[in-house]
Amino acid sequence: MATQGDYRARFAAAFDKASKKETLNEASVSRDDVFNAFKSLKNPKNNKKLFGAAELKKLNTFFDKLPAREPSFAAYQFLSPLSYDDKEYFMDQLGKTAAPTKDFNIAKGFDTDVFHIDAKGIGKGEIYCAWKFKDAEIQGGGESFDVAVGATKYEVKDYSGTGFKKDGVGIVNNGAIRIGVEGSVSKFNFWKEILKTVNIIEKIQTGKDTWDLLPESTELSQLLELKDHVLQRVQKEVKIVTGEFNKTDAKKFTQFYEVANRIVTNYETSGEFNQMVLQGKSGQRSIVIEPISNSDIPASGKMEITIKDSSGKATVETLINYLLKLEYLRTPSKFEADLNQAVADIIAEGQADYWMVFRGSQNNILGKIVSKDRNSEFLYDTISQNGIKFKEPI
Repeated sequence: MATQGDYRARFAAAFDKASKKETLNEASVSRDDVFNAFKSLKNPKNNKKLFGAAELKKLNTFFDKLPAREPSFAAYQFLSPLSYDDKEYFMDQLGKTAAPTKDFNIAKGFDTDVFHIDAKGIGKGEIYCAWKFKDAEIQGGGESFDVAVGATKYEVKDYSGTGFKKDGVGIVNNGAIRIGVEGSVSKFNFWKEILKTVNIIEKIQTGKDTWDLLPESTELSQLLELKDHVLQRVQKEVKIVTGEFNKTDAKKFTQFYEVANRIVTNYETSGEFNQMVLQGKSGQRSIVIEPISNSDIPASGKMEITIKDSSGKATVETLINYLLKLEYLRTPSKFEADLNQAVADIIAEGQADYWMVFRGSQNNILGKIVSKDRNSEFLYDTISQNGIKFKEPI
């Protein structure tokens, strides 16, 4: 087998090549070139061919299951210059491991080098899976999962670190997982509520001193600061509505719903209704009335109401009723619950049986295996580029 020095040299060369953005040349190393190199390899002890027909058939099957063009070219480029020992090890480990259902560590040296093969068009680690696991096949872009190992389907995500600290320790990537169209925020009701919240805050802001209609309190001051954060993010920074919703945004929205809920709850009235909206040929008119209860309203006939304000101007009652249109203001705890439920739904509705998430540093890689049955343990993190990002269970 190659020495650790050989591994480091090859590993460094691979990263140097990637940094220079060199492209693979289809004609430089072909499948036949690689296959013949393995086929012609002889055992130095007896001068007989090292690999028999059955082993070479496995190698051809490995090639057959690689996605066309760049992924295949990357594999050929990696395999072509391997030493005798490395070729022997590659064949010995080809399809040797059963479909993983528990976490595993990728061995340092050759295994790590295979993991880091730079194959455009597929995720890092997918060629490693095709090599290591029995009956594995990379799916390419035609399926909503990445790798099938026999009948078991995997979503594969590489979030291992790159580079090293000054002390030589590898950098660990703790970033949240990003997925494709399955994570589009436009599909989820919580996003509609976020945009509705922005719209209501902006509309209230257009009225002169409208926020001041709310009862004076320390909580009102807090609410005004929170709505200012939303306006700053939307109108000055042009975020949130553009599909960028960070951790601070989530925290501030949660606080906005909680504080507004307390303000609204403290403004209690004796009845259930305090506003009427009249509609007809003349348009629409809003009237503030003395509170009435649902039981006061007859199925038909007459009832008596007392009008408090028919001017159509904003009042504390109309402002509170307007805020109460927000679902998460009425039930603040539902906001975080819906964020996490969206993630759980993404996992549950996907085709993958397991999520294979690679963590750790570039030379100390952990493969985390999480069943889709644990979908409720995946947690919402942020929203970026209109897509939900989340973390797998620890």
